[in-house]
Amino acid sequence: MIAEFLYKNPRLLILTIVVIAAAGVSSLIVMPRLEDPVLSKRVALASTAFPGANARRVESLVTIPLEQSLSGIAKIKQVRSNSQTGISNIVIELEDEVDDVDAIWTQVRDRISETSSELPETCLPTDFEVVPLKAFAAIIAVRWNSGEQPNVSILRGLVRQLRADLVAIPGTERVDLFGDSGEEYVAEITPTMLASLGLSTAAISEQIIANQADQPAGSLPTNDSAIQLSLQSDPMPIQRVADSLISFGPRGETAPVSKVARVQKRLTEPASSLALIDGRPAIVLGAMVDDQRRVDHWSDQMMETVAGFEQNYQREITAEVVFSQHEHIDRRMIDLLRNLG
Repeated sequence: MIAEFLYKNPRLLILTIVVIAAAGVSSLIVMPRLEDPVLSKRVALASTAFPGANARRVESLVTIPLEQSLSGIAKIKQVRSNSQTGISNIVIELEDEVDDVDAIWTQVRDRISETSSELPETCLPTDFEVVPLKAFAAIIAVRWNSGEQPNVSILRGLVRQLRADLVAIPGTERVDLFGDSGEEYVAEITPTMLASLGLSTAAISEQIIANQADQPAGSLPTNDSAIQLSLQSDPMPIQRVADSLISFGPRGETAPVSKVARVQKRLTEPASSLALIDGRPAIVLGAMVDDQRRVDHWSDQMMETVAGFEQNYQREITAEVVFSQHEHIDRRMIDLLRNLG
């Protein structure tokens, strides 16, 4: 019936074919392209730092209370924990049949927040992160270009600049760093000075951490009050640590840390992570793309960003795209079109 009608109306037949073809081409253009399927985020990590505490205290005072608070939440498949000196790590995994994972993670966050008030006062706030179950759209390795010993401080600064450039690309979901152990502040104090102060290294550490409360970078006036502002990436100056006051003695005397210890900022030792590219140390960036963004369009901008960055600092570093999901997707699309043809 329809075929006969279209046969007798060739203009309408041509119009129908054109509309179908236009719809197909339009769908192909806007269709998201990912090498791997989008998976629900069913795994999360809760990390709580407890400075100065040994593994046994971390287990009894932090890990066990948090695990008990999570035991009453349905749809949790498994809870695994690892207590080490100064830190508690808890891995939470949801049941496979859970569809609305966001609702469950909201319950988990609420339970952790409620339990935080029962933890020791020196514990830092629990860092809760839902682990993304998706592949990187691109992996970029940054290496020191000179044959001499790499200047890790300069390399770290350049990598962070490249990371900011990648995050600024529309569609970038997140950029993770590998092989960057970070920096640490070290206060070296002699046993004689410790004895004269009547303090332990753990007690001094707790006082220094307590003095490092975030200071506002400014304020935003409103009608009734002022909102305090802080810079998320504002690095803590070493002088701020050196000027931290510690209390000692029966009369509560105070002195800056710099008067009783030698304070320095250095690379974390031993390194917590290491990345090697062709046998040479490097810092690797892994970039994820939003599920609704076409990876090929994003990859073009990423390649331009990396090329421009390397050109600006070619004397110091080499930036290499060691993996791009775009290349694999192109091959899959060619195979698909070939099979359809």
